[in-house]
Amino acid sequence: MSNVSDKIEKTKPLTIADVIMVGPRGVGKSSMLASISSQLKDTLDKLGYVSEVPDALTDKLKELKSLASSDSVIPPVDAQLLPSANETVYEIALRHSKETYVDLSCRFIDVPGGWYDPNDGNYSKVEEHLRGADVSFWCIDTVALIHNNGQYHDVLNKPDLLEKLYTSPKFALKENHTIVFTLIRSETWTKDKSNYDVDAIFKEFTRKYVDIITHIKNSHKNVNCYVCWVETVGSIKFIRFSPNGEQIQFAISSGKKFEPRNCDTPAVIAIH
Repeated sequence: MSNVSDKIEKTKPLTIADVIMVGPRGVGKSSMLASISSQLKDTLDKLGYVSEVPDALTDKLKELKSLASSDSVIPPVDAQLLPSANETVYEIALRHSKETYVDLSCRFIDVPGGWYDPNDGNYSKVEEHLRGADVSFWCIDTVALIHNNGQYHDVLNKPDLLEKLYTSPKFALKENHTIVFTLIRSETWTKDKSNYDVDAIFKEFTRKYVDIITHIKNSHKNVNCYVCWVETVGSIKFIRFSPNGEQIQFAISSGKKFEPRNCDTPAVIAIH
């Protein structure tokens, strides 16, 4: 596997940003990061920059594209992206296309969702990563947020659990820490123009998270908060849950192509 760090020519002071992916098990953190790497490359090309992406993230992107091309309405278990079991650090280096040195290196820390439970033996590692991070992507399952008046929101997105993490008196976030609330699996509300209702997403987000944001801002100095939606796959419309609420069902929209949209937005906020 290639190591981005080995390709960095340290002929100029290097800016390093640590970004932690925050969210419960199965919310789609790893998948979103793969889509970010894909879309960010296109955005950087337009700005005259290039990115160096580790092989592990490229492999994850291939898995996601394979899922997008599935013929099943509900793909079999072996066709789904299973939740991460181990912590992974993906390093993406950015440099101007006319230069050899790297201007910025972003380390994306993907922590397994199960670690966010205070009873988990790795909880202290999450606290350590969050304490040292410049940016955190707080990932939210949009379907759980909105479906059936948010019936599964508390169970799947675990806002109370994450609020306790961010407002813990045990540590302080870095000054000017940036939190990007990232609404994943938003295709149902953003993809189909006949059902284009982005306002519904932000309305529900505001209703459920405004008090949490206020609590976080009161607990730390100079915390910046942003919210954005992303289409992790683009060609899949996530529409409903199974009766037990454990598995998201979805239907394939036209084309069966991998067409992520707006996934570069949280990354651009992070490196701004």
